[in-house]
Amino acid sequence: MKALLLVLFLVPVIARADTLAHSSGLTFDLPAGITWEQEKHGDLIVLSEGDDKLPELTIWVFPAKAKSAHDAAMKLGAELARPGIDLLGVKLEKFVAKGAPKTEVISDADAWRGTGTVNGDMKIAYAVLERDGVRLVAVALPKDGIFERGASLFDAVLHGLVDARLATFDLTKIPDAVLEARMKGDDDSLSQVFAKDARFVVLDEGKLVGPADVGLGVEAVGQDVKDVAATVSADGRSAWLSYTTKIRWRVDRESTDVVDYRVSEVLTKARDGWRIVGGMWSNPQPNGTKSRPLPKLEATNSDAGLRDAYQRLWTHPLDATAAANKALVAIGSAAGERTVGGAVLAKAWSQAWMNHVSAAGDTVAVLAPGGTTGWVTSDVTLGKTTFRLFLVFDRGPKDWTLVHVHFAAAPP
Repeated sequence: MKALLLVLFLVPVIARADTLAHSSGLTFDLPAGITWEQEKHGDLIVLSEGDDKLPELTIWVFPAKAKSAHDAAMKLGAELARPGIDLLGVKLEKFVAKGAPKTEVISDADAWRGTGTVNGDMKIAYAVLERDGVRLVAVALPKDGIFERGASLFDAVLHGLVDARLATFDLTKIPDAVLEARMKGDDDSLSQVFAKDARFVVLDEGKLVGPADVGLGVEAVGQDVKDVAATVSADGRSAWLSYTTKIRWRVDRESTDVVDYRVSEVLTKARDGWRIVGGMWSNPQPNGTKSRPLPKLEATNSDAGLRDAYQRLWTHPLDATAAANKALVAIGSAAGERTVGGAVLAKAWSQAWMNHVSAAGDTVAVLAPGGTTGWVTSDVTLGKTTFRLFLVFDRGPKDWTLVHVHFAAAPP
C-alpha cells in the first residue's frame, strides 16, 4: 500500500490549460480553440497539443543553464541534456542547428530563435527568451510530416508572452512599480498601478492631476527608496503608503542628476493587486524660507464629514486613537523631517500648529472606494510660509482618525 501511494505521488499531474505560467515569472497566453495539456515537473513544463499518445506538437519549457540567452541558443545541445527532455522515453540528443539563431523582441523580452534536428532527422524549433535577467528555453517538436504547421503554432505560443505585470499585493513593491509605470508611460502600465480616477496633489497646480502629470524629471532612469511605511485599513479595503526616494534622471548621454521626493499615497484593493487612488509628491524645502504663493485649490465635491474632521484639528489636539497610533508617520517640509508615532506628532501639533495657523484657501476632501478611508489636502499659513498638507484619515471606533500627514512648502 505504501509503495502504491509513493507511485501515485510521483506521477506528474496532467491538466488542461489556456495559459502557461512558468515559475520564473514568464507567462504565455496559449492560442485559443486548441486542446492543450500541460505537465509540470519542477521547473520543467511540458505542453502538448491534442489527446493522442503521440501529440501533434510537444513543447518543453525550462530555465536556461547558460549565463546569457545568446550562449544558451548557441549551445542548445547542452541545454537539452537535462532530465525530462524526452518523448515517450526517447531523449532529444545530438542537436544540429540549421544556421545561426535569429533575434527578435517578443512582448517585453529578447528572443533568440532557430530550427535544427535532434536524433538524426527529428526537426525541432527553439527559442531562448530573456527578460530582466530571467532566461527561459522553449523547444518544440512537431509530429513527423507537419513541421511547418507545428512551427507556426509554436510561434503563436511564443507571441502569447504576457508583459511583466506591475500590479502587486505587496505594498512594499509599489514604489518600484510606480516608477516603472511612469517610465513606460503607456495606459496599460499605468492602469496596473493607478486607479482609473486617481488624482494627485502637486504644489504648482490648484486642481488635482492624473498620475501621468506628476513630473519626475525629463527622463527618469532609476531611484533609491527608503523609509517605506505601509498600513492596511481595518476593513482591508484600503491602505496608505509613504516613503522617501531619490529619483535619478538623465541630464545627457553621460550624466544623471538626482531629485529628492517625499511620497504619500492612498490605495484601494483591486482583484489583482493594490491601485493608487490619490497622493502627493513633494520636494524638501529649508525651514524658515518665505515661500511663494500657492495656486488656490479647487475644492469641488468634497466629503463634508471628512472635511469637518480635518478642520477640527486646527483648534483641538489629535484624537486619542491618533495619539496612540505607533505607526502614524508624519513627513515634514524640510529634508530629513520624518517622525513615526502618534505621540510624537501629538506633542508637536499642540505646541506648534494648533491655534497657530490660518487657512489659505479651500479644503479638498476625497473618500477612497469603500468610504472608510479618505484623504484631505489644504493650504495653511504659519509665519511667513504657506504649506500644502496631505492628510490621510481612517474610520476609528467612533469617527475619523488621523493616520498620516505630509507637510509640503513651495520654494521661494
